[in-house]
Amino acid sequence: MSIGHERTIQLFRNLARDGKLHHGYLFWGPERVGKRTVAHELAREFERGVRRADPRHSRAPLSDALCVGPDEKGSIGIDTARAIQGFLRMTPFHSPYRTVVVDDADALTSEAQNALLTIAERPPASSIIILIAKGSEALKPTLVSRLHKIPFSHVAPARIAEWLCETHGALPEVARRIAERSFGQPGRAHAMLFDDEYRALERAAHTFLSSSPAARRAFLKDVFKEQDIRLHKFLDAIIAELAAEKSYGAWHEVLRLRQNADFFNLNPRLQLESLGALISSRH
Repeated sequence: MSIGHERTIQLFRNLARDGKLHHGYLFWGPERVGKRTVAHELAREFERGVRRADPRHSRAPLSDALCVGPDEKGSIGIDTARAIQGFLRMTPFHSPYRTVVVDDADALTSEAQNALLTIAERPPASSIIILIAKGSEALKPTLVSRLHKIPFSHVAPARIAEWLCETHGALPEVARRIAERSFGQPGRAHAMLFDDEYRALERAAHTFLSSSPAARRAFLKDVFKEQDIRLHKFLDAIIAELAAEKSYGAWHEVLRLRQNADFFNLNPRLQLESLGALISSRH
């Protein structure tokens, strides 16, 4: 269930009711604020109607919706784009629309984007495609120009705390503390409450930041020996820890590294060792 984007959902309900839905949309905004959740809710509503779209009432697969994302290499290639083309050319079974949701559309290869551009230029009847991305920078302008852009923003911490209490049964004090550390991202707040992997990363980030330089190097050696650490997720956990400590100088440096990690193939261990040395001088 999405929170903080009720106006966006109502907008799409009105467009669907009036038969004015566009063939393509770009949901853009920060990570974990609810873009994918809203897209999935809309796909369910298009097929089953508002009442039956509630995931608590029906979790069966949708016949007229396709949700895709990056492969194990982190990209969305031409084979996936061709599958999307074939799916959208089919006649809907139950819904007025055939809906495709492309998560992390920033990962679309150039070839895949060209294939989707042909769909956007000549959309099949009753087709809707929703691209989900942090922004439009990684997408070709010709593709973006054929999509209606729907911005998503952060959700107020008070609203997140209320949601954690009412929907997930969190204690008020726990919900408040998590909401304050969530950066306005409901997805992050949910992970902080329920995701064991995320909580393990939080503990690892705390250990990393509180250790001496020598202990930090030993810690990284052990971490990389035991598991394939994901740089993005670990940096997110470090950013959250630094923000909670109000260590803003180090926070800016880690945030810059996090942004670079989106665009460059960085060696995680080398980057974290360099980061550890930098934090020691500023933290």
